[in-house]
Amino acid sequence: MKKRKKQGKGAVLPKLLLSLAALVVLIVSFYLITSAITKYTGFVVSDVESVNEDLILCLEEQDITVYINSANSAESLKELQIGNYLDSAEIINCADNNIECSGMDFFPTYIINDQIIVGDLTEKDLAELSGCG
Repeated sequence: MKKRKKQGKGAVLPKLLLSLAALVVLIVSFYLITSAITKYTGFVVSDVESVNEDLILCLEEQDITVYINSANSAESLKELQIGNYLDSAEIINCADNNIECSGMDFFPTYIINDQIIVGDLTEKDLAELSGCG
């Protein structure tokens, strides 16, 4: 039977450093890959969608109307960047209601506290324009 030699502290340290270096490389690689996916597809690699609860409460007190022009209202609202914040807004689909949409050529159009904004908004834009930011 052969005797195993005990490894000294000098043999453990290089293995530990090598393992830590491999871990760092894996973490950085994962970060770069998810960043690339987000950049090129617009999708975030996460199931959790953060919603600013304070902003939602503030928006409930604001006068917000959203004008869209779509055969499928629900799908159009999901595509908007601020779709999660429109529960308290009045939604008008110009494909169904042309009377209220006269003079509107571009969609989505928002009326926030009597101010007309054309084009999609970010969460930051919505907060600033509504006075909730």
